[in-house]
Amino acid sequence: MIENLHNTCVRLAFVAPLFILGAFLQGCSLQPLIKEFPVSDGPRVEQVWSTQVGDGVGKYYSKLMPVVTEKTIYVADTKGVVLAVDRRSGDVVWKKALDVSIGGGLFAGYGLVLLGSSDGELLVLDQRNGEEKWRVGLSGEILAPPQSNGKLIVVQTSDGSLYALDAAAGQQKWVYKTVVPALSLRGTSTPHIMENQVLAGFANGKFVSISLDTGIPKWEAVVALPQGRSELERIVDVDGRFVIDGEIAYVSAYQGKVVAIELSSGRILWNRELSSHVGLESSLSNLYLSTSSGELLALDQSNGVELWRQEKLLDRKPTVPVKMGPYLVVADIEGYLYWISQIDGKIALEHRISGRTDRENPLSKNKAVYQSITREAGNGIRTPVSVKGDELYLLNNHGELKALSLIK
Repeated sequence: MIENLHNTCVRLAFVAPLFILGAFLQGCSLQPLIKEFPVSDGPRVEQVWSTQVGDGVGKYYSKLMPVVTEKTIYVADTKGVVLAVDRRSGDVVWKKALDVSIGGGLFAGYGLVLLGSSDGELLVLDQRNGEEKWRVGLSGEILAPPQSNGKLIVVQTSDGSLYALDAAAGQQKWVYKTVVPALSLRGTSTPHIMENQVLAGFANGKFVSISLDTGIPKWEAVVALPQGRSELERIVDVDGRFVIDGEIAYVSAYQGKVVAIELSSGRILWNRELSSHVGLESSLSNLYLSTSSGELLALDQSNGVELWRQEKLLDRKPTVPVKMGPYLVVADIEGYLYWISQIDGKIALEHRISGRTDRENPLSKNKAVYQSITREAGNGIRTPVSVKGDELYLLNNHGELKALSLIK
């Protein structure tokens, strides 16, 4: 096993009809639970409400991050249940049971709710009531949230393609294609529409600016180059969340680098050797990331110099950091949330999410409850948290959508 994979297991998957091999990151072993942190006079966590969203993601390596708008949260499970939930009360506004398995996250805006299926279908729902407006089949599984500017919809698929479709009826405007390596992580980054261009990262380690009008690339930047003899060593996916700040994009790659890219030219301004497949957050002129081994780092946004490193979450597969006031919030595979100081990386607060036990998990009823995968499939959290205002929203693997707040 490659040294920098640490305790991560890789499962190969055969993706027809293009014979693409994917790698599924799953927990092989769990470290002892983190029981103690220094007691402080800091804030405490209060649950505001909780709502069940189907069966959740269970054992599937899916990240169905809730979409939080001013009044409503849109969320789904892997079996095709989509909900609109009142943000203040947690009451279900509408519920739609679709005849598809949902592989990637949702987008909500411009009167539409967009989602992609495991069979490569893009589905478009009415944001007001959940009624299906139209759907179209694409060339590969859709593992990241589609994006839209109201006129066009941009969708990235697992076979290395990026589509632009008319938002009104789904007619294809253009498609940009890349060659996917023989082995890659199961996932894609979320494309970003910025004025007249689309920014997207791919499994070949490249980050690309593409004309929104024509689908022709303006420039390509190499975030990571495949290295090593084995296909495992040569995985360089740009899968995680990238950050746009002014005229610079900050991008990370698995077994690669974190780079700063000038948007006007694609020129790399600085780079740092780090591996992350979950991506970045920015705040206070810093970049924050969870590495593939579980460390949390802060980098100076201007030059990539490391400012602090938090190693207490090694091998716990923390989610991408999300800023909340003076803190960063991450979740882990055991269902813990951590509030971490943006200034020095110290853990200010930890809180374990309560919920159904593993025996109550419908995906685990017939399994030994002490298996690692069963524990992870329960109250563990693979989906990044969402923050709006003074509240935090999360979806655990059981499908419990929770709203939390900090009480000082």
